[in-house]
Amino acid sequence: MIFLFVYQTNLTDDNRPLATLPAGLSIRPSGIPEAGYGVFAERSFPKGTRFGPYGGKITENIENWSYAFNVYDADDSVKYYVDAYYKNNSNWLRYVNCARTVHEENLYVLQFNDGVYYVAYECITKGTELLVWYGPDYGEDLGLKRKPEDYQERFHEQDIRYVIENTITGK
Repeated sequence: MIFLFVYQTNLTDDNRPLATLPAGLSIRPSGIPEAGYGVFAERSFPKGTRFGPYGGKITENIENWSYAFNVYDADDSVKYYVDAYYKNNSNWLRYVNCARTVHEENLYVLQFNDGVYYVAYECITKGTELLVWYGPDYGEDLGLKRKPEDYQERFHEQDIRYVIENTITGK
């Protein structure tokens, strides 16, 4: 398994997300209408590549949920939040957009210890935008809804992302 860790520096300006971008990736306008910028592969990344950790301010209160992740304790309670709303507290992962369909999705979210990572669910080829499903609540805010059969249509079996998502949300 390949790990791509982001070197955390003490940058204090809006260029921090760009300064933390690993080699082989670029940030440019997303292929998703009205999504702003997205992250694109400039080379291939094999299935299982782990990107992260997601960078942001560690906090117990969230101002804006659009760039935040819950970090869970062993008892499934929220330990804290990682808030990447402000660029000077974040890294490049804030630019990975939400996949609209299971067919677009090529990453899934994984909490490993106290870090949030994105993992390549499949080989990501050069020129592909990195896209992840942020879960049913965020998807609903975007007007997106998924059903178990959506996953089975693509994968013909219970998909690990669906299992993880339901474990986290308790559904």
